This record gives sequence, structure tokens and C-alpha cells, in this order.
Amino acid sequence: DGEEMDRSVAIVQWLPTSHARPFTVLKPEVLAEDAPEDAVPGLTEIQGLAEPAALLETGRVVQFERFGFGRIETPDLGIWLHS
Repeated sequence: DGEEMDRSVAIVQWLPTSHARPFTVLKPEVLAEDAPEDAVPGLTEIQGLAEPAALLETGRVVQFERFGFGRIETPDLGIWLHS
């Protein structure tokens, strides 16, 4: 309630159970500045839920609210691109 957002409280994004589909996002880890030029970053798996409409966007970049942008690779897997 009020004009300003209370940043001390976590934001929760709601999704009705009837619309929730399991979804995994692979997020590349940040390489150290002194990493070799041919170094390949590891991937962190982030488990979550997605709306069915997002899962129909295979091959496209979508915005996940309060998370960032990602490319839908399959109906249950995406690649994080940026926030």
C-alpha cells in the first residue's frame, strides 16, 4: 500500500497451478577476467514454472517477468540471455 515499493520484501510472481508448467533455464556463468580466450562458461540450471503460452514460442526470445530475457529451445528448456 502506498506510492513507493518496499525493496526489503521479496517480489513473488504468481502463476495459477492450472497454468504452471515445469521449465528449466540454463544460465551461463560469468568467466573470470583472466580466463583463457577459448574458455567456455559453465551453465547453471534454474528450475521454475512457465505459462503454457510461453512454451509455444520455441525458437523465439521471450521476456520472463522479473527474471530476464531468454530463448525458448524446447517446451521445457530455455537459455537465459540477459536481464
